[in-house]
Amino acid sequence: VDVRQLPGGGWGIHSVRDLQIVNGGQTTAAIFRTQRQDRADISSVFVQMKLTVLRRPEDMDEIIPLISQYANSQNGIQAADLSANNKFNRQLEK
Repeated sequence: VDVRQLPGGGWGIHSVRDLQIVNGGQTTAAIFRTQRQDRADISSVFVQMKLTVLRRPEDMDEIIPLISQYANSQNGIQAADLSANNKFNRQLEK
């Protein structure tokens, strides 16, 4: 994540590299489908997000499953639902 100072003060995200959606795939798919299939104007749609920056990429296999688990703690999520981000399944996808 490249963060830069804004002209009026404060800080803002200038660019993000190697972005991965850990939790929010359904929201992303719904917005995409609404634009594609329904031809809806999504230019004014905003979605709240939480950005987690991993300074050590080697921690990814440990941190990503925890983000999914704790982000869904109020919902009835099964352990199998969270397996899409495990190392084996990510390698299989590649």
